[in-house]
Amino acid sequence: MRKPRTTLGSRRQSRVRRVVGFVTVSLLVLGATATPAAADVSFINAQRASAGLAAVSSHGGLASIAAAHSRDMAAAGGLSHTANLGSKVASVVSGYAAAGENVGVGSSVSAVNSMFMQSASHRANILGNYNLAGVGAFTGSDGRVWVTQVFARGSGSAPAAPAPTAPRVTSSSSATSPTVAARSTAPRVSRSAPRPAPVAVAAPAPPPAPTVVGGFRGSNGYLLVTDDGGVFTYEDAVFAGSAAGLSQNAPVIGGSPTPSGKGYVVFARDGGVFAFGDATFVGSAGDMQLNAPIVGGDTSPTGKGYHLYSRDGGVFAFGDATFVGSAGDVQLNAPVVGGARTPTGRGYLLVSADGGVFTFGDARFAGSLAGVPLHAPIVGIAFTPTGFGYWLVAADGGVFAFGDAGYFGGLAGGPATTDAVRGIIPAPSGNGYWLMTADKQVTGFGDVTGPIRRLAWMGPEIRLR
Repeated sequence: MRKPRTTLGSRRQSRVRRVVGFVTVSLLVLGATATPAAADVSFINAQRASAGLAAVSSHGGLASIAAAHSRDMAAAGGLSHTANLGSKVASVVSGYAAAGENVGVGSSVSAVNSMFMQSASHRANILGNYNLAGVGAFTGSDGRVWVTQVFARGSGSAPAAPAPTAPRVTSSSSATSPTVAARSTAPRVSRSAPRPAPVAVAAPAPPPAPTVVGGFRGSNGYLLVTDDGGVFTYEDAVFAGSAAGLSQNAPVIGGSPTPSGKGYVVFARDGGVFAFGDATFVGSAGDMQLNAPIVGGDTSPTGKGYHLYSRDGGVFAFGDATFVGSAGDVQLNAPVVGGARTPTGRGYLLVSADGGVFTFGDARFAGSLAGVPLHAPIVGIAFTPTGFGYWLVAADGGVFAFGDAGYFGGLAGGPATTDAVRGIIPAPSGNGYWLMTADKQVTGFGDVTGPIRRLAWMGPEIRLR
């Protein structure tokens, strides 16, 4: 397969304003003096009123949590979510049923608020099933304003439901518009005519929440990517931007980091490529007529190129990424579901849903599952640091180790997850890995820290954490 030419016309990179998102928590980055900026729940309630939702009550305890966290972020010079948010909310709201948080930084409180509403996950918190909220802001020495919104629902409180005459309408656009309920009078009914039976009209179903489609190691942590292009960072991984909220022709299918950990590339199913941080955009397959959708991709060792892998085994190389063959002309027994390059970048392997492994360049074949009955299809693959082995992971959380890859456990046969496993992230040491699921759970095995982390949806950041 010929290496595609890269042209400016195929460029799909967009400069995005930074947004963050996560007990439900979300981060947002737009842009420490010790003078706090004014902030309260009036903006939150204005948005809820426009959507026909009950207002939240301003809660002093939640506001104190928010104000303290905004000061902490300004002092640290970076966005983060409140540590142990649940326990801190519990200390001020007895028997709370749910909690959430939006975090952002920008030129002003209003600028951050505007970005919150342009982010689906942050907007979901603002319009969420909460009845209490507190807002805190702090202006740093560089003039940037750090904003924290903390939400809670008191135990036993009624859900914040839409007013009967103004059902909540979820918009897919980047900005919400007020819901307008038209007034109408009931039709006159003759005494001799039967009274019409009431008709129940179902409210439109909200769009599904973004789901995790991939993940990768960062500088000191890991990042998850969702199908709407959102990027979420954990531990000390660097957030450099996301494709959430951008106009996309196809869902995002994953991403890959640069060597420094200060950037990454996000890949879309149609071959679109979005580069962030110190990642270099060197072309995409977005304008090509593909025979099959893209299912994976990775950056080159220098970060100045990347591969795209397609469902039919095709491989596309851009920048200094090396093309050394493909399975595009091979009769596959099952579709390709992913790929991984070798540590040198001079080879790669592809894996199919039935566990078949195809090696190219300096990639070493260490075994496969082809012909082995599986309880669930294979969904991902990852090399060991040496390149002499690899792991395959199945949708049910089964992990299969080959070569010098060690087996440290899996999810198959354990506690049921609410959704399929979406991939595996190897530990830098090679002595462990994380498994991620579409419902935002991450489980560590081996020498990685932490057993099971539940990632409750809180929204994107203008920086994700």
